[in-house]
Amino acid sequence: MELEYRADDKRSTANGIRMVINNLIDYQKSEIIYTRDITVDFLKGFERYLKKLYEQIRTKGPNVNQLTRMPGLKESSIATQFFLFKLIFNSIRNKYYDQNKSEYKISNYPFKLFKISTPVPSEDEKKELPIPFIKIVRDCKTRPGSVAELVQHINMLSFYLCGLKGKDIYNLNKIKNGRISYNRSKTEGKRKDNAYIGIKVIPEAEILLDKYLVKIRTRYKNSHCLQKAICNGNVALKNLICEQFPDSKYLSYELLFGIFRHAFADEIHNKLGYKIAQVGEALNHGYITITHRYIKKKWDLIEMQAGVVDLLREK
Repeated sequence: MELEYRADDKRSTANGIRMVINNLIDYQKSEIIYTRDITVDFLKGFERYLKKLYEQIRTKGPNVNQLTRMPGLKESSIATQFFLFKLIFNSIRNKYYDQNKSEYKISNYPFKLFKISTPVPSEDEKKELPIPFIKIVRDCKTRPGSVAELVQHINMLSFYLCGLKGKDIYNLNKIKNGRISYNRSKTEGKRKDNAYIGIKVIPEAEILLDKYLVKIRTRYKNSHCLQKAICNGNVALKNLICEQFPDSKYLSYELLFGIFRHAFADEIHNKLGYKIAQVGEALNHGYITITHRYIKKKWDLIEMQAGVVDLLREK
């Protein structure tokens, strides 16, 4: 199963599956786990195990094992672990489905009774990137051809094109009638519309797309390599920003590629007044609950009580 995801270039999912399997081996202290033993109590115990400090043993070479003490996982990471665990269990269960009898040979299904909690980030945990800092990213002087320049442009492309992700930028082929159209790689095949979206290309984005469209695939052999370059490049770019804008009050903001997607959503809702549903469509979300996690509430917008008091003043 892990190999299938790697073959489909879904490396993050494949890596996640490998992590779940390794954690299950650590939890059980065995490489053999029977599906009949995976019960609701088993899942609850595994959840408790992931929440506390635990020992992780990994092979680092021939006859060399390394023991690492791992801190407990955050709720969001635990939710991801159980989502992938359920994916693994379903895959095994479907493999032994008897089509003639229309029944599963693996009858137990603990995930029906075990609820995987999906944590909602608090307002303080929601990612935020103010416009003045985005302007600094745009205006920072980078060396042509450097990884810092690449990441600077990729970050701005994400902001210009409705939070476009790195893998989707890598897979883009052409601009047609002033728009780019694509299926979002993260949710393609999981939705009836195949996560299809068409986005207008504004002039600022067109300049950058002319530079990177398709050509980026000659620089990086796959989207995974591009993602690694983005991580490294953001560090280099942040260093340049600190050098060139030492007096800026925005230097404390973390520079991450995905945060430009959040910033786009936050600005078009809180500053431009687009409704949550419209923001969700722009981000190509399947559910509006996901969109809510992107947007930081602006309490200064809630000032309607003054209007109510004005009604009391009327004679």
